[in-house]
Amino acid sequence: MKRKILAVALTLALTLSLVACGGGGGGGDNDKFEYGNGADYIANNLKGDYSITYRVSTSGEDYFDVTAARTSAGYHYNYAGIEVLYIKNGNKYDKYFGSSSDGFTKVDWLEPLTEEQVKSELSFLNWMSYYGNYSSDLKKDGSETVAGRSCNRYKYSLSYFGASLQYIVCIDKATGICMKWTYNVASGGEQSSLKFECTEFKTSGVKLPAYN
Repeated sequence: MKRKILAVALTLALTLSLVACGGGGGGGDNDKFEYGNGADYIANNLKGDYSITYRVSTSGEDYFDVTAARTSAGYHYNYAGIEVLYIKNGNKYDKYFGSSSDGFTKVDWLEPLTEEQVKSELSFLNWMSYYGNYSSDLKKDGSETVAGRSCNRYKYSLSYFGASLQYIVCIDKATGICMKWTYNVASGGEQSSLKFECTEFKTSGVKLPAYN
């Protein structure tokens, strides 16, 4: 159900974004969006340990949390309660299934994964690439605090044949990490929204769950 809700909201937002990609640039040089973007933005901006949790919510009451963590020992990924560990083994990673409460067990039949394969399995990072659709159109819109961190806020609005979109992105000033992005779409009397917002962000004291 969570995946279906997210897919519907993204489909509506991204459909309108195809129109947005042909829009004009936003504001003067000092107002333009000044950060990089893409699915690997975390790896590009955070070189050490981190743990970052996002809450994904729609215009209704539905939401779920996604967490990604990295230490020198490996990666931990939690998608709405489904958890995976990737523990470093030489220059590759062994994969473990389980839970933080009950522990993790190695998947013995699976060959160790490369760093790139591990990153490709952290699928929620791909959602971060969506704000790149508007990188040339986002305009500075002040500051906002997200998860206790000071962020630059950017906004883009579009109206087209009775449909409208407002898009807001908040970028952590210290690291360049996207802390929040929000789509609000209206068309034909219907409204939909999708919010992807950081609720916890740590770059020290990070520990991976226990594993066997």
